[in-house]
Amino acid sequence: MNKKIAILGNSGHAFVVLESLSTMNMEAYGYFDKHSVANNPFQLNYLGFEGDETNDLISFQFILGIGDNNIRKRAFNLILNRLNITNSLEETIEKTAFSQEESLISERINSIFLNVIDASSNISRNSYLGSGNYIGKQVCINSFAKIGSNCIINTGSVVEHECQIGNHSHIAPGSIVLGNAKIGSNTLIGANSTVLPGINIGDGVIVGAGSIVTKNIPNGSKWIGNRLIS
Repeated sequence: MNKKIAILGNSGHAFVVLESLSTMNMEAYGYFDKHSVANNPFQLNYLGFEGDETNDLISFQFILGIGDNNIRKRAFNLILNRLNITNSLEETIEKTAFSQEESLISERINSIFLNVIDASSNISRNSYLGSGNYIGKQVCINSFAKIGSNCIINTGSVVEHECQIGNHSHIAPGSIVLGNAKIGSNTLIGANSTVLPGINIGDGVIVGAGSIVTKNIPNGSKWIGNRLIS
């Protein structure tokens, strides 16, 4: 069955995602959101709220147009819950092999969430991408980097060789993550930041725009400029 493409959200970041989708010679049929929006430049059909149990989600493949990590994560998991899929893949980004059950779950999630990869990006054939990611304009992802699921690798950013980016994280425009660095899940690397080689950044971390990360950052912390804030 050929599925129609539906985007979650239809403002701001969603517009960027939709433009990149067009570079793949694909287009969205409609959007899910809590309410219909007045500013609808792509003239998409309003499909209702994805959490409304009266909506049939089976006929759609989803892309994510939500910039906020927490909201995007909730929407991603809501879709899986509505489709009765238990996502046990949260901690599998570091694995080199999957069990049969994990492989089947991964295949199902891949069929539900589409990676949007702008045609101007440069993605190593030896890199790994999960599901539901947005890879923006002029992005470079180098050899053996691993990107989880539901991530944003935004305009002009660089993820160097052998880096790991956890699920639901956002590498903001112009940021550089240097070789062998590890970024946890649900973490934001602010615009024009640099993460030095081999650095480990935990889950739920916020790195302020223009920062240079020189030390490991524990879960739930903030790094502004060149120092740990909390």
